[in-house]
Amino acid sequence: MKPKPDEEKRVALAVREIVARFVEEANADSVVVMWTSNSKIGTKAKITTWGNQFAIRDMIKTASDDYMLERINSIKLKSDKKPKPKDEP
Repeated sequence: MKPKPDEEKRVALAVREIVARFVEEANADSVVVMWTSNSKIGTKAKITTWGNQFAIRDMIKTASDDYMLERINSIKLKSDKKPKPKDEP
């Protein structure tokens, strides 16, 4: 089930307003906004950007790398805390 055109327009205007306000308040050169939305079909990830596309690409890559590093470290910490099997010294 696709969102109604009015709903899509409302979301687009809200996103544009958020980005414009952030650019103005933070004096940002580039902005990346990511969010998810739920529907009966499932969850969709969405993204909007504003500014220098090279900076945006680097921002997304850095965020992804940092998230993955944090996630990997979190998994390692969890696996290190597991008790050893009783048959191991």
